[in-house]
Amino acid sequence: MENPNETSTVKKEGPPFTVDEIKDRLTVLSDLEDKLHEKNMNSSDLISEIIRTRQEVVGSFLFEKDRFSKVFQTLNGSWYFQTADGYSLRAKSISDELEFGEGVGNHFKFQPIMSDMFFISPEEHERTDRKKEYPGESIKIEEYKLGVVPLEINVTALGVRVVFEKTGDRLKLIGTDWGDGKIDTEGNMVGGIHVGHPITKIEK
Repeated sequence: MENPNETSTVKKEGPPFTVDEIKDRLTVLSDLEDKLHEKNMNSSDLISEIIRTRQEVVGSFLFEKDRFSKVFQTLNGSWYFQTADGYSLRAKSISDELEFGEGVGNHFKFQPIMSDMFFISPEEHERTDRKKEYPGESIKIEEYKLGVVPLEINVTALGVRVVFEKTGDRLKLIGTDWGDGKIDTEGNMVGGIHVGHPITKIEK
């Protein structure tokens, strides 16, 4: 996979990214991928074109990194972009074969926008890995720095959300808000929780 950061050496200033602007860019990308599928292209050409367009979007975000509050890369090669108001977007690095069933190497695939992001140590991740889906769990959070693990909560596109409470360096997972005014504190939580890999590079 080519290095998308090659286009980000020149500083690009502008107003902070909004979540709506990010959604618009991803919609344009999705529409382009749909058009590519409609073309009579052989499988390898189609895959190459889709990979290239996603790479360009990642490169454009890196070029405009100063419009984000945080930009970093994790151990597996994924890029994370966080807006000033806390929303996060992950360009996941996955193998060509995993998505397309062919090809060699890795490419990017954008994941759903999340509304909240925190950071935990690898040790805390390992400790809570099998318990984080249950209400009542208390997680120790860390400052943003190399080596910590991103913890994203709440997919914005869902109609339900994980309810949590942050007090000092502790994050308490309370339950699920189904949108009916009640918080469900029984069973697995719904709303989206994703834990990434350790941060290996900080761009901002």
